[in-house]
Amino acid sequence: MTNIRKLPTKTKLILVLLFLFGVAIYILVENGKETKARDILKTLGHTDIKDIKVAIVKEYLNEKTNIKGYRYTVRFVDNSKNKECHGFVWKDFKQNVLEDLICE
Repeated sequence: MTNIRKLPTKTKLILVLLFLFGVAIYILVENGKETKARDILKTLGHTDIKDIKVAIVKEYLNEKTNIKGYRYTVRFVDNSKNKECHGFVWKDFKQNVLEDLICE
């Protein structure tokens, strides 16, 4: 029979703290994506929204203007229209905003 050495208490504490730190960072990043997407949607006229979910944030290059920006893949419920919307929202570094949303 082989003996297994137990992990020291200090190591367990470090592992738990690293795990909690990782969870906190994940929550902050997700909240930041949703906040940025919500701000973009407000500039597009979707002011009364709920249940916003950002699936993907991807950097892109607008080939017409040669300006970099971000593309957000979003899904949300528009309370003013009583419809569920999904699609893409783009915002470049010159604050230009585009949308390609389908509301059903």
